[in-house]
Amino acid sequence: MNRFEELAGVLSHEISHVEHRHGMRLLSRNVSGYLLLTLVLNDVNGLMTIFIDNAHQFHTLSYSRKFEKEADISGLALLRNHNINPQGMIDLFKMLEKEQDIDIPEWMSSHPVSKERINYLQKQIKENPVNIKEHLQLKSKFDNIKNIL
Repeated sequence: MNRFEELAGVLSHEISHVEHRHGMRLLSRNVSGYLLLTLVLNDVNGLMTIFIDNAHQFHTLSYSRKFEKEADISGLALLRNHNINPQGMIDLFKMLEKEQDIDIPEWMSSHPVSKERINYLQKQIKENPVNIKEHLQLKSKFDNIKNIL
């Protein structure tokens, strides 16, 4: 990361996961899915177990992408509420996009494609402009951390 706004973008995204209780919701959904399948099929074993597990995984991935988008948008709102430049979040996704060695199809990923994330975040910023303030103390702390590392 090059700027504190990028770190603020990641932190706001992760805080949003906690605020929305995504971990617990995903765990509850997974457990309930397996419980339902076990009840319906009575005895899940062998090849059937592998098939059901993989089918359930693909369904869970789409649910994870929904949570990721929700965390992106909520994280953006946190940045807006603290008058932090949201371009840092977008720059971070652009950096991650450049570092990807292979393009994984979205349906196989737990996260939305970086390009899609950038597009919907830019749209949100355009529709709801941010009143950016200078945060000298945050910049100074970020620079200190960066120098230590």
